[in-house]
Amino acid sequence: MPRERIGIVGVPPLSIIREIEERNGVIIDLDEPQIKKSIEAASLHLPRVYCAILRTVVLNALHIELDLIYIDTGPGKCDCALHVATILKNILDIPVIQTRNTDSSSYGFPLCRCEMDLPEKMARITGSVQSCAAYDSSLKPCIPTAGFWGVPPRDFSFPRHHPCLWLEQMYGK
Repeated sequence: MPRERIGIVGVPPLSIIREIEERNGVIIDLDEPQIKKSIEAASLHLPRVYCAILRTVVLNALHIELDLIYIDTGPGKCDCALHVATILKNILDIPVIQTRNTDSSSYGFPLCRCEMDLPEKMARITGSVQSCAAYDSSLKPCIPTAGFWGVPPRDFSFPRHHPCLWLEQMYGK
């Protein structure tokens, strides 16, 4: 039997991620570019004034075969995520379930402070939303040389030589 393919937008509560893991589902982060199409292709359903992340969500949802989407419309997302949830419910033939992440357990930020190649660090931080697994506690820490706060950029083509760039983990782990 094929594994259920579940799209997530934002950071659903850990209880949802646990449930998906227990069902052996495949999590696809719709906030990140998953397909090679112009972001302008989302303009048919979402105005260009929306941010690149939400336009990426719509683009991914239209072109990836999914069984279900969980979209965080709680305090961790902008109000436009609520509108995107409504749009996706209207244009897709799969369930689009709104969640509100109010988790408050702290898991620290070992990935942010570890010595690691910058693209790998970004990928591991953003990928951490797809699992309830604990972080590797053996990561070697370093002193940050620069900082980044917020959602990762759509374009990941920045310099790779800053292994100690401080990245604030926005996924609550």
